[in-house]
Amino acid sequence: IECYPTHALLQFPQFYRDAGRVDIHSELNHYFNHHLYRPFNRTRALSTGTYAVIRRRALLDLGGWSGASITEDAQMGVLMHSRGLRSQFVPE
Repeated sequence: IECYPTHALLQFPQFYRDAGRVDIHSELNHYFNHHLYRPFNRTRALSTGTYAVIRRRALLDLGGWSGASITEDAQMGVLMHSRGLRSQFVPE
């Protein structure tokens, strides 16, 4: 995270145990390969829960995780962007 000092959220690629299943692979492929690997979207990443790094100060300033959504990770990313915070997909 030291390489991205102005970012509140860093999202990295994910791998799942059941990634060989067609339905899971389709979901992963669509979000990560179709959206996040495009240069335009790399600076607009949402947290997908696993393998995301969020600055503690940013998380606290936003009031922490919401318990009102089953997609609280993506909701947090949208909230961060609406408040002018930066995110980045790091394809490593």
